Amino acid sequence: MGIYLDIEVGEITIFFDEKPKGVIYFEELGFEENTLHLHEGFSRIIFDFQKLKKGDLYSVPTMEFVFNESDINSHWICEFNENKIFESEHKHSGKVVILLHRKEIEEHIQHHENKLKLHIEFSDEITWNLKDSFIHFFKD
Repeated sequence: MGIYLDIEVGEITIFFDEKPKGVIYFEELGFEENTLHLHEGFSRIIFDFQKLKKGDLYSVPTMEFVFNESDINSHWICEFNENKIFESEHKHSGKVVILLHRKEIEEHIQHHENKLKLHIEFSDEITWNLKDSFIHFFKD
């Protein structure tokens, strides 16, 4: 699929050598398990789009995160090429849906680097359900 992972403590980077169309579930991205245990505190997920161009993105780039726990408090900040494009807090939720504005991302596309960074703070330890969580970044 042209996608590979780099998993470090507290940080996951997902590299896109190509632009997969439609909804991609996280379990399809190369994780070895159907769930991922994250500790209380801060985590970061980086989507490295590398050679992104205007017109590549889905009309409403979407991320949906599902957790096995239903009573989670979380704070989410999303940056594209170091520009904050989204911030939200979720209380007592086991699922978080993030809808991004395509035009905000396209305003900051560069030739040499295109990274979407998602900074997350969790109130408790969580189990991230990779089977039910997905991304939809690129046009169908």
